[in-house]
Amino acid sequence: MDKNLAGKMHADTYQFVAPRVQLHGDTAILTYQLFADTNFINMKYNVVEVFQKNTTGEWKVVHSTWDTITPYARDLSQDQKGTVTA
Repeated sequence: MDKNLAGKMHADTYQFVAPRVQLHGDTAILTYQLFADTNFINMKYNVVEVFQKNTTGEWKVVHSTWDTITPYARDLSQDQKGTVTA
């Protein structure tokens, strides 16, 4: 993050939309859309995170991809199933 913004950006509200977990042994793939209303801009992302269970049984993120939602991307916010609001 830009050092001029570090510690200055916060989200007033955010939503995790259409979360989905796919489990394959000791690997899990989490996908969701993130909508965040920040004090600078409103952000919308498609998120993919890959988790791996380590030898002590803890799940750790081994890969994460955040892609901004473009005007032509499908907005899943109308699908109320699986919506998590914080």
